[in-house]
Amino acid sequence: MRSSKLSRIKSRGSSTAFERCSSAAIFSAPIAHVKDFAMGVASSTTIADLDSNAVLLKLVGEEKLVHEASLDDSSDKSYWDELLSFAFQPPDTRGECKILEEATNHVTSKMALNNPKTGNFTTLVELFMKQMKVVETDEGKQEDNEFTWRALNSAFLVRSFVKYFVENLTEKELVVEFNGVATEEEEAKADLFADFIDCLLTTLSEIPVTSFTYGIHLEVVNILLILLSRQLWEPISGSVGPMWQCLLTQSNRRASIVIRTLLINFIHQEQVPPANFRKVSGGILSSIGSAASGLLSMIVGSRKQLPEGRQFPLAEQSLLLFLVLTNQHTTHVNPYRLALKHFADLRGQVQEQEAEVSFVIQLDQLYFGICSSLGKDQAILLLYMLLHENPGMSAFIFSRSDIENLVLPVLELLYTAEKRNSHLVYMALIVLLIFSQDDSFNKSIHETVLKPVAWYTERSLSHLTLGDLLVLVLIRTIQYNIAKVRDKYLHTNCLAALANMSSSFIQLHQYVAQRLVSLFGLLAKKHAKMNDIMRRVAKGDSSDVPQDYVNDLPIVDEVMRMVLEIINSCLTHSLHLNPNLVYALLYKQELFAVFRTHPTFHDIIQNIETVISYFNAKLAVGGSGGGSVDIVQKVIEKASLSWPRDRIRKFPELKFRYVEEDQPEEFFVPYVWSLVFHCSGLYWDSRRIALFSVRREE
Repeated sequence: MRSSKLSRIKSRGSSTAFERCSSAAIFSAPIAHVKDFAMGVASSTTIADLDSNAVLLKLVGEEKLVHEASLDDSSDKSYWDELLSFAFQPPDTRGECKILEEATNHVTSKMALNNPKTGNFTTLVELFMKQMKVVETDEGKQEDNEFTWRALNSAFLVRSFVKYFVENLTEKELVVEFNGVATEEEEAKADLFADFIDCLLTTLSEIPVTSFTYGIHLEVVNILLILLSRQLWEPISGSVGPMWQCLLTQSNRRASIVIRTLLINFIHQEQVPPANFRKVSGGILSSIGSAASGLLSMIVGSRKQLPEGRQFPLAEQSLLLFLVLTNQHTTHVNPYRLALKHFADLRGQVQEQEAEVSFVIQLDQLYFGICSSLGKDQAILLLYMLLHENPGMSAFIFSRSDIENLVLPVLELLYTAEKRNSHLVYMALIVLLIFSQDDSFNKSIHETVLKPVAWYTERSLSHLTLGDLLVLVLIRTIQYNIAKVRDKYLHTNCLAALANMSSSFIQLHQYVAQRLVSLFGLLAKKHAKMNDIMRRVAKGDSSDVPQDYVNDLPIVDEVMRMVLEIINSCLTHSLHLNPNLVYALLYKQELFAVFRTHPTFHDIIQNIETVISYFNAKLAVGGSGGGSVDIVQKVIEKASLSWPRDRIRKFPELKFRYVEEDQPEEFFVPYVWSLVFHCSGLYWDSRRIALFSVRREE
C-alpha cells in the first residue's frame, strides 16, 4: 500500500480565490433590468418610502407593542394583521436580496437599536412560533389558509432582521435581540433564542412539504443558513458560538431527522408550487407608494418563474445547509456528521444489533438525485461525503449495474476542466480515486460498453468501454495539468487512480493504449528538454535557468516513473488481455531504450524491454515484423497466450487510498461557504468576507 499522502487533497490556503461555482451565472443576467430600474429611482423619494412606511416604523420604533394573543384591543390586533397580510414572493437571487436589503437598511438598523428596550422583535419571533404551532395542527394543514401565509410572512420578516443582526452585531448582542436583558430583580430569562432554533428544526423535520408550506420550509432553511453565516466574517476557528451550541447539543435522534429531511428535500427536487407566485397586494406593500411598490412588484411579486438554474430552490438550499451542518465543527461531537455516517437503506435489512443506524432512506432515490445534479459543486461534494463517510452508501453505489450514470457526469466535469473551478476539479478527481479503490468497480467498467458520448469530441470512437473513457479522460487531465496548471496534487491523484485500475485493465481500446504510451513520450520530451538546459548551464553555456525548470524536473521524474509503473502493472497482471497495449509498446519501443540505464527508471524499463524483445522475436520468426497492422496484432494475440509471466520482475502491487488531511476543515469549511455565497441566492457583502477571497466584481 502506497503512502496515502500522495492522494490527499490539499488545502489551497485562505488566500486562494474561490472561483465562481458552476451555477453562478444565475446571479447576473436575470436581474440586470432590475438594477437599471433601481438606479433610476434610487435618488427619488419613492424608494425611500420603505424607510418611512408607518407600519414598519411602528414595529422598529421606540413604542413597545404588546403580543396580539394578550390583547383585547382590536386596534392593536389589526396592526399585527396588517403587518403580516402582505403577499409577495420573497427575493430569490443575490441581486434581488441586495436591492431589498439596501431599501430597508434604515428599518433593520432601527430594530437593532430599539428592540433591546421594546422587545418588538422578540414579539415578532413569538408570533412566528405561534403561527408554526397552528400550521402543525389539522387546521393549519388546510391549503391556502390564513395561518400558513401569516407564518410565511412572519418568517420572511424575521429573516430580514436576523440578516442585519448577524452582519452587524456581536454574537452576544444577537442573543440579546432574542432574549432581552434580564434585570437584577428578574430570574434567569427564558432562552427564546434556543426555543426559536428548536422551532426551526421542528418545522423543518416534522411539518410536511406541501404546495402551501413549501415557502415556509424555504424560509426556515434560509434563516438557518443566515444564522450560521457569521463564519463568513472570520477565519476558521474551533470556538463554538451560541448558534452552534444550540445545534450541537441536539440529540442524535433530532439531528438524524434533520439530516434525513434535508436529503429528502434534495431527492425530491420539487419546483416552487404555483401557489407561491401571487400578486402583490395589501399589508406593507399597499402603503409604500406606487413607485416603490412597483419596484418590489417588479423584483419579486410578478415573477412567473424562477431564474434559470433556480428551479428547485428548496432542494438546493437544503443541500447547502446539509453541507454546512456536516462539515463544520467535526473535531467536536457533531450529531449531524454522525447521522451522515450511519444512515442505511430503507429497503435493506437493518439488523437489531445495528443500533448505530441513524435513519433509513431510499438509497436508490438518493443515487438518482445525485446522478441528475452532478454538474454542480454541491452534488459532487455530497457524493464525496457519502463515499468517504458512509460505508453502506458506498457499497450500494458499487453494487449498481448502471454506475455509468454516476461516472459519466464526473468524467465530463474533468473533460471540461478548463471551464470549471479548481475545487470542483479536485473533488471530481477525489471521487474517481475513491471509485478506483474498489476492485469490483475496476473490473465492471471494462465490461460496460458505451454508446457514443456526445461531449467527448477529440475523436469518434466505437466500442469504447467505460474503463477506456475513464483512462482517456485521466490521461487528458494529466496532459492539461502539465501544460497549463502544473499542480502536483492534481496529477498525483490522476496517476493514483490510474495505478489502482491498472491491474484490471482488460482489452484496452487501441486508441487508449496509444494515448497511454504517448503520455510517456510527451513526458520524455519534456524531461530531455529540461535536462538539456540544465547541462548547458552546468557547462557555462547559459546562466539563465527558469526556476520552473529547477522545480519541475523532480516532478516530471516522479510522473514518468508512475506512468511506467502503470504500464508495467498492466503487463504483469493482464498482458494476454491487452494486445493493443503490446502493439503500442512495439510501435514506440525507441522511447524506452533511451532510459535503459537511467537510475530512476532502469528497473521498470527492463521489464518493458523484456516484453518488447519477446514479441519482436515472435514477429521475426513468422516474418511478420513488416506486415500489416492486422497481421501484427494476430501474432501478438497468439504469442500472448504462451507468454511466460515469470520472465519479468515482480513489483509491489500499485494501490493508493485517499485519506483526508489531519485538519480537513481548513479546506472544506471555506469551500462549502463559498458555495453558499455563490449559489444560495442570498446576498452578503463580499468586501467583508474574511473566510475566503472573492473576486472584486462580486
